[in-house]
Amino acid sequence: MNGSDDEDTPLADAVRLALLDVLKTLSPAERLAFVLHGLFGLPYQEIAALLNLSPAATRRLVADARRRVDGHP
Repeated sequence: MNGSDDEDTPLADAVRLALLDVLKTLSPAERLAFVLHGLFGLPYQEIAALLNLSPAATRRLVADARRRVDGHP
């Protein structure tokens, strides 16, 4: 971004708020799986163990969350 940090702050704040609003639409399990896999790159196998799900179910959970974050029901 160009400009000073003061100019970037409103945009960064708006992005943070928008992301929080979108994450609120996800179930707790979707939110956890989406963040752990999408932002931290945790493998499905490890997330599955945390959520007591199969890796395949975890992949579906992340895919569903990603679709909802992208604006598709």
